[in-house]
Amino acid sequence: MSEEQRKPTFKWYKQRLNIVSIVCIAALVILIVYISEISTHVSIHSAEDAYNTANNEINAAVKDYQTKHNELSPIINTSDHNIINVCALLISMGGTLRLTPEGLWSGNGSSDDNCDGGCEGCSNTSHYVWAVDEQGNVYSTCIGEDCEANGEDGYQDIWP
Repeated sequence: MSEEQRKPTFKWYKQRLNIVSIVCIAALVILIVYISEISTHVSIHSAEDAYNTANNEINAAVKDYQTKHNELSPIINTSDHNIINVCALLISMGGTLRLTPEGLWSGNGSSDDNCDGGCEGCSNTSHYVWAVDEQGNVYSTCIGEDCEANGEDGYQDIWP
C-alpha cells in the first residue's frame, strides 16, 4: 500500500479517535456531576439521621427521667422554654445517656443551652437546644442564621 493510500485510512482513524475521546470525556463529566449530587443528597440524609438519633436519645432519656423522678425533666431555665439539663440525663448522674448527644448548641454559660448544668458536650458550632413542654414532650429549637426556620421544632437542614 502506498503512502497516498494510507493517508485517508489514518485520517479516518484519527477523526474517530477524537470523537470517541470527546464522548468519553463528556460521559466522565456527567458521571462526576451525578456522583456529586448523590453525595450531597447522602450528606443531607446523614445529617438528618444524626439529628434524629440525638432526638431519639434525648427523648428516651427524658422519658426514663420522668418515670424515675415523677417530674417533666431536669430543667435548667424555666424562663427560657424549659431547657433540659442534659447533664442530669447522663449515666454518671443516674440517667441513661452514656455521652452528651452531638449537635447541642453552647450559649457559653448564658443559661440557654443544655450543658449549663455542668457537663461538657455542647458546642458553639452546633445549632440545637432541647427543651420540654408542660406535657413532657421533648422538642428542639434551632439557633443561628443557618437554620431553615429558626425557632421551630425538628431538623432544620443543618447539622450539627
